[in-house]
Amino acid sequence: MRRYSRDITLGSSSHRLGAAADAGFDGTPANERRFKTKRSSRRRMRISKESMNRLVMDYLVGKGYREVAEAFWRDSGTKPHVDLQSVQERMSIQQLLLKGQIQKARGKLASMDPEFLEKNSGMDFLLAKQELIELIKAHNIEEALQFAIKNLAPFGQKSVSGGQWRC
Repeated sequence: MRRYSRDITLGSSSHRLGAAADAGFDGTPANERRFKTKRSSRRRMRISKESMNRLVMDYLVGKGYREVAEAFWRDSGTKPHVDLQSVQERMSIQQLLLKGQIQKARGKLASMDPEFLEKNSGMDFLLAKQELIELIKAHNIEEALQFAIKNLAPFGQKSVSGGQWRC
């Protein structure tokens, strides 16, 4: 029995679903209707230049392109929502984290804002958990156990009393 991609087999007979099955009530094929709908919705959606500039600035800052963000600020007049000097420091912290140097990243965070981890206890927990993972990856099992007892157990105690921590 020869089969097509749009055949339906009912018992021993096969029925061909042609373009009529894909067409709407007006006879327009489904893929053409979808295209028209997308095109017309794009026409209706207007994004202001200010919103687009804000989106571009947020992208540049988020990716750490400080010099480009400064040039974009001068050209467009769109002020970044963060201090551009801190972008370089944040990118260096990100690089330390990617290299698995969690203690150095914590130190750099503390030098930027000594109360950051106290104010952001969820971030503190995530960094502690990542540090444990790095110890395990380095096969420092004994050190990892000691670290978990000393640094992660307090988060578990907060979880029992406060009910806010999740791994």
